[in-house]
Amino acid sequence: MVPCILPWDIAEATFKCGAFRRAFFEDVDSCHRQCARYWIEATKCEWGLLHPLSSQSAEDWQFQIPVFWHLDDVQMAETSGAPVAHTVVSWSSSLTTGSTGLTKHVFLTFPRDDTVPRKTMAALAEVIAWVMTAMQTGRRPAADPAGIPMQSPAEEFAPPWCFSMSGLKHDLEARVKAHVDCKTYNHNYVCMLCSAHKHMQCLYMGDLRENAYFAKTIIGDTDHVRLYNVSPWLKVPGFAYSRALYDQMHLLYHNGFISDFVSSCLIDLLHHEQVLGADLDDALDEMTSKFLKWRSEQRRYPNDSRHDFARLTRLRIKWKGDHAFPELTMCYKCGTVRLFMYFLNDFLTEHVPGGTRYQQVRALCAWSFSKYMEVLRNGRAVLSPDEQAEAVKHGQTFLNQYVVLHQHCKLLRRKLWKIRPKAHYEWHVIDGLRSSAMNPRYGECWLEESLLGQVCKTFSRCHGATRMAAGLHRHIRFLIDIWYREESQAECWLAN
Repeated sequence: MVPCILPWDIAEATFKCGAFRRAFFEDVDSCHRQCARYWIEATKCEWGLLHPLSSQSAEDWQFQIPVFWHLDDVQMAETSGAPVAHTVVSWSSSLTTGSTGLTKHVFLTFPRDDTVPRKTMAALAEVIAWVMTAMQTGRRPAADPAGIPMQSPAEEFAPPWCFSMSGLKHDLEARVKAHVDCKTYNHNYVCMLCSAHKHMQCLYMGDLRENAYFAKTIIGDTDHVRLYNVSPWLKVPGFAYSRALYDQMHLLYHNGFISDFVSSCLIDLLHHEQVLGADLDDALDEMTSKFLKWRSEQRRYPNDSRHDFARLTRLRIKWKGDHAFPELTMCYKCGTVRLFMYFLNDFLTEHVPGGTRYQQVRALCAWSFSKYMEVLRNGRAVLSPDEQAEAVKHGQTFLNQYVVLHQHCKLLRRKLWKIRPKAHYEWHVIDGLRSSAMNPRYGECWLEESLLGQVCKTFSRCHGATRMAAGLHRHIRFLIDIWYREESQAECWLAN
């Protein structure tokens, strides 16, 4: 048996200490309205119509809190010195992006098993199916998955609130393991949602237009079950394959789409156009100084400004000449890459007049992405109709202009503006906004990655033989401290 922190215990503890609404909602004054609006939006998609809640009255939806599950691997230090990979499973409300300690909840951890990963993932999915079946009723289960009676069976844990499955968050590597995908970024057919191909011209994954031919081959959730039916997570009530969410943090910034944009733009500006002089090394150093000055003066993105920034060099953008694509090395964190993209948008607007058509397209590409992310950043879990239309417009403009840049440099035999499978996955994210107003920002794993760091720090201090149990005990003490502070704040708020 693997020790775990049962979700209804977390819900009950936060409910009793007054931290419940802060833990599961962004706007604590409109909780019922947020839940109802979320499920109303879900019914506009196929997965929402297949969800168990679709058979309930719409009045009951205001008490059903949507839940994301997340799984990923983390390296934990051993006494022998060699790190061991552990899988961390956590859950959170789909309606908040609040502080990590309060809104992200560890369920369990276990050593990663590469020998029988399918069996391990199937067992995990069965346990989470048992959890969500109980959470959806708002009552503790009568028995555990083995049939052994539970303490306080059928007792309500946070009346009148219930919890329902809304989606699964993971990076691409964890996605393949979780769903046993047969079409991934390592295959020629790169996508389980459509027939996009790495090389086939008519189904080319790099065709990022709205009416790309592979868009005609997209399959729905019902057809996906009929054709594949391999994901063990399909056992979980409320899960459909379309709710295996793409994490924009990894798609865009972790050796992804925007990382390629930044590195290509730097080479384009500093090597081919020589906007800061003929010597590339000096130009990269000057660009670093400009970025650091801009970062110290700007106040729009304070969270991304805390990381150290390694000065730009040929080595750190992997520039080997026009015969190979430049790439940012992993020394740049995702938040730093995102911030540098915003800097490039300002730099292209202010310092590089769009003289040629190519330069105008490049500036438009950076501006469109910045506007797209601004809409998502300012929006709630469900976007308004105007925000939804704006996000689709700017996101699709960014994709279209990026393809134009790629094709232009291809004609010039320059290896710039690389198109990876991650670019195709981002196309699916933007395409999903056409039919659903659910904000993809809430499916990103920024806070989950922060939780992984915290879990790794806590669990690595425990002895390997008792790590899974002792680490959870330490984590619970950490949570109690957070809840105590929340209770004190709630009492002060009520008193005033």
